[in-house]
Amino acid sequence: VGALRPKTKFISLIGSYGWGTKAPEIVKSLLANLKAEMLEPVYIKGAPREEDFEALDKLADAILEKLKGIGVA
Repeated sequence: VGALRPKTKFISLIGSYGWGTKAPEIVKSLLANLKAEMLEPVYIKGAPREEDFEALDKLADAILEKLKGIGVA
């Protein structure tokens, strides 16, 4: 990711614990060099439940608000 140098202002992770318990930490550490604000990640264990969908909706709302704040949306 560092070599690509994406021009992003916000990042987050959506993942499954099916990746393994260390994968989210590893991905987060790989993104640490980006100069972007890290939004609250969403990790889902097993099949998504109602609260998981609510967390995804909350993340989508946070992204929308951030984009509105910089005049993109």
